[in-house]
Amino acid sequence: MIMHNGEKVLEGKKTILIKEHIESFVLEIFNPDGLKEFKSNSVRMDKTDSHLLLYCEDIVVLKKISDELDSHDYYLRQSNLEDLFLKTTGRNLNE
Repeated sequence: MIMHNGEKVLEGKKTILIKEHIESFVLEIFNPDGLKEFKSNSVRMDKTDSHLLLYCEDIVVLKKISDELDSHDYYLRQSNLEDLFLKTTGRNLNE
C-alpha cells in the first residue's frame, strides 16, 4: 500500500502496482552535468535534490543515454516501489 498524508493512494501486490503505474526501467544519473541534451517522447524525467531520474519502458533507450556518461555517474535498474511512491505522491521518502 502506498499512503500519502494519511490517505491511501494505491493498494495491491508490489509487482502489479509497478507494472501498471510506472515505467519498467529507470536511469539514475548522479552527475547530470555530464549528460548531453537529448529528446525522446518515450522518456519521462524526474529530478530530486541529488540526481536526475529518467524512466522508460525500453531499456535500450536508457542504455543509449547512459553510453554518454561516465560509468560512476549513473545506475541503470528496474523501477521499484520508491519510484512509484515518488511518481504518485511527488515526494521523496526523506520528506
